[in-house]
Amino acid sequence: FNLIDHRAISLKPLIVTSNCTFEELEERLQKYDKHGRIVSRIKGMCLDLELLGEDRRENLENFEWLLE
Repeated sequence: FNLIDHRAISLKPLIVTSNCTFEELEERLQKYDKHGRIVSRIKGMCLDLELLGEDRRENLENFEWLLE
C-alpha cells in the first residue's frame, strides 16, 4: 500500500499489469489488506484495459529473436 499511496500523493504515474480482475485482486490481497485499500487506490489511479488475444508466452517460438 505504501508504494501505491506514495505514487498517488506525488502525482506520479502507476502502471499495473495483472491477469486478475479487480475482484480477484481483492480476494488475493484480502489477507494483507482487510479493508480493500490497495485495490481501491489502484482503481482510483488506473484505467482498466482488457487486452484480448492469444497468450503469446505459451509459444516460445515467438521469442526466438531474443536469442539471436
